[in-house]
Amino acid sequence: MKKLLVPLGMAIALASAPLTASAQSYWLLSYKGTATSGTNGTALVSKSVSEGDLIHDCAGTGSTSNLALVLHLNAEDLGDRIEVINTNDPNAFRCDKFKLFFQQNFTNTDGTVVKKFAYIFTDQSDHNAGSAIFTQKVVTPRNNQSGTNHLQIDGTMQFWLTNDSGAVEVNTGSFTSRGPLSNLP
Repeated sequence: MKKLLVPLGMAIALASAPLTASAQSYWLLSYKGTATSGTNGTALVSKSVSEGDLIHDCAGTGSTSNLALVLHLNAEDLGDRIEVINTNDPNAFRCDKFKLFFQQNFTNTDGTVVKKFAYIFTDQSDHNAGSAIFTQKVVTPRNNQSGTNHLQIDGTMQFWLTNDSGAVEVNTGSFTSRGPLSNLP
């Protein structure tokens, strides 16, 4: 697998300056999903979930000022993480939402597209709680527009959680990168 990822590393290094500064990088995410749970074993109740809900879940009653949902690429040897962090300093506030571990990666021949499959782990369970499939793609400007190549990350997730009332929720959702978090020290 390592041989397949070398071309992607070169393409990303050339296409996106924020990735050249560090092996790790943060990408701001938008998230839209649905959480479905049972009520007293008789009815299913669904609710919409957004990145704002995930941020509020981490912040609790605290301020959400300067907090953002991010994909932390290469967070550790096991894989990537989806986290809520303080955009000014990730060390000031960090909340793990999902660990995207034991990834299987596939890439095209020129290394500009990587498709990843990962198991989702949460702090609620000692085993996987679902799976994610996401794509990292180097995008070039269209129709000779000025600008540089950039990395686009899109994915889908299916996972379960236990909600505040103790009921199991089945979640499905999708995320899209809004760009790199570039103001980090």
